[in-house]
Amino acid sequence: MKTLLCLFFAGLLLVGNVGAQILGESSGVRPKDDAFVPLTLRSFEVGGSQARFTPSAGNDGEVQYFLNRPLLSFLLRQDNSLLFFDYSNRKVDGEEVGLNAFGAKFDFEFLLADYRQAFKPMIAISIIADLIQADRRGNVERDNPRLTSLCLGGGGGLNYSTRSMIFVAKGEVFVGFGTQGFSAAAGTARGFLIDAALQFPKLIGSYGLALSYRLRYTISDYSENRYDYLFNINSLTAGISF
Repeated sequence: MKTLLCLFFAGLLLVGNVGAQILGESSGVRPKDDAFVPLTLRSFEVGGSQARFTPSAGNDGEVQYFLNRPLLSFLLRQDNSLLFFDYSNRKVDGEEVGLNAFGAKFDFEFLLADYRQAFKPMIAISIIADLIQADRRGNVERDNPRLTSLCLGGGGGLNYSTRSMIFVAKGEVFVGFGTQGFSAAAGTARGFLIDAALQFPKLIGSYGLALSYRLRYTISDYSENRYDYLFNINSLTAGISF
């Protein structure tokens, strides 16, 4: 199952990245010469998150998770694609309990100003695929939430860039289809997210400094109420741009 999940999200990353590049090439205004080449976001980052995973009011499951803890976070940006992984495993009442979030986000940006301007507001449409997983060692499989979702998001943002730095921030709401570990237990996932990135490329050769902040709030509403959960995560990461 873990191998299938990895292949699923890797395939989405490839398809989304190619699609975003094709859309950008077909709808954007391209420079006629090399006088000005817009900066793009490319980085690998590591940092920390604070996450809260709790049952919603309608959750009637016999086994429920109430988790509020820090996580180790990894992030990869490639143009308009984002891949993230948040991990935690610690003991609760003597038992190991894990909380993980893994996913990808693909953005389609529509700038509302000329690309040569420093400040550029935008409309953003996104495809978001993720897996939120909580598990306690010794539990039967059905008692461990593995909330997989594929969502469509939309909102707005801004891009501020010069020849030496780029700052991009977006706020979006999303809604989509969710399942419990690709099983028959299905429903919806909805929420909102904020994603902000600041990068200073080419400080040392082709490498620079990258900083990111992510906020995500997800509500899961399933046909089996024991998988109805609220997930909130704040992430701060830093790394290298390339």
